[in-house]
Amino acid sequence: MQLRLPLDRARMARWRTYSVFAFGVLTSSLGDRMALVAIAAVFYQRTGHGLAVGVSLALLFAPTLVFSMVGGYLADRYSRPLLIILSHLGGAAAVLGLALGPPLPVMLVLVPALGTCTAISVPAIRALIADLVPEDEALTRGNAIYNFGYNAFFFAGPYVSGILFALWGASTVFVLDALTFLVSAGALTIIRPAATMRRPPPAASAAAAVPAGSSPGARLAAALSGVTIMWGHRKTRGIAISIVAVVVAGGTMSGALIGVAERVFGAGTVGFGTLAAGTGLGLMLASLYLLFRPPRDMDRWLARGIALMAIGYAIVAGAPVLWIAAGGLVVSGAGNALQNLANSVVIQRTLPRTEHGRAFGALFMFGSMAQVPGLIVGGTLLDVVPVRLESLGCAVLMACAVAVAWVLVASPLAAAPAPAAGDGGGR
Repeated sequence: MQLRLPLDRARMARWRTYSVFAFGVLTSSLGDRMALVAIAAVFYQRTGHGLAVGVSLALLFAPTLVFSMVGGYLADRYSRPLLIILSHLGGAAAVLGLALGPPLPVMLVLVPALGTCTAISVPAIRALIADLVPEDEALTRGNAIYNFGYNAFFFAGPYVSGILFALWGASTVFVLDALTFLVSAGALTIIRPAATMRRPPPAASAAAAVPAGSSPGARLAAALSGVTIMWGHRKTRGIAISIVAVVVAGGTMSGALIGVAERVFGAGTVGFGTLAAGTGLGLMLASLYLLFRPPRDMDRWLARGIALMAIGYAIVAGAPVLWIAAGGLVVSGAGNALQNLANSVVIQRTLPRTEHGRAFGALFMFGSMAQVPGLIVGGTLLDVVPVRLESLGCAVLMACAVAVAWVLVASPLAAAPAPAAGDGGGR
């Protein structure tokens, strides 16, 4: 009993540290969603063109293609808490610049600057989860807590932003977003005793080190090494392949939903909103369930989550009425929440912690590269094939992703070798 009490206290102290971290970074994610709506609205008001909205969002998300990899490399080379603090302070400066109401050319600089700061911080945030939770068995719960908060704010942020924008204008939204960045930076400063602000242990620094005097090509290869890391292990390779298929299918379905609402059910924009809300509801409900009942075998639940998405899309393809189609999207949203959780846990348990930053940087890059083609394909196919057939095609693509996830991640052949002591995904 005397031996167990200190261990219990240490475990509770680590959960308290993780709670402070999660509160800070999730508060920032709420601000990100609020700012997204405000940026799009400002561009539309100033230009009067819908194209400007698309350009503004492209400027915000395009940096992920490059800087998520850079952020992942930095997260494995330097202090992860300090990297998040610096990137969030940079994000606060960018949105405060937007709050001043600068001319459009200046906004064209500030918006991608904001996107760059976010892209750099996200791999470090995901990598830091495994550093803070008490032990390997807690990885699933720790990720479930983060995912629930993220999905809740993802759902609520646009509504909060819309109300604030209507009442007090864009500047208020941007100032509040800056405050959320500062809250996150402050929370990460508080956890410094548990997650030191010094550079990582020598093993971590060496894993991502570039010798002095190296050529630009060698430095670029180091920054892009997350792709090699993800491709070098059977399980993470399966995640990389399946996430591309999932994001392409999801983007295609998102582009097709307006056609489902109008052409199939004649429900117009109200029907489109109902369908979109179904996905958000599924994400929320599943995230809440996973918060209290996290599954143990995440390798298999990755394939099962994608299978739920395939089933949901198949329901949409054959639904006789709008509410059944919306129910199918609730199912797909639940599957999306499950596969998101499984992706994070499998990466954290499979790879050494010294590689987590670069692995997550590569994962986010894969997702970003697949998202844009998916959206374009979804909109283009509306004019080429029947909407139900397009939805069925998304379900088939999801089924292919299930097969990949099952063979490469869930099968006994995908068993991971034990990581080196002190470097593994769990404690």
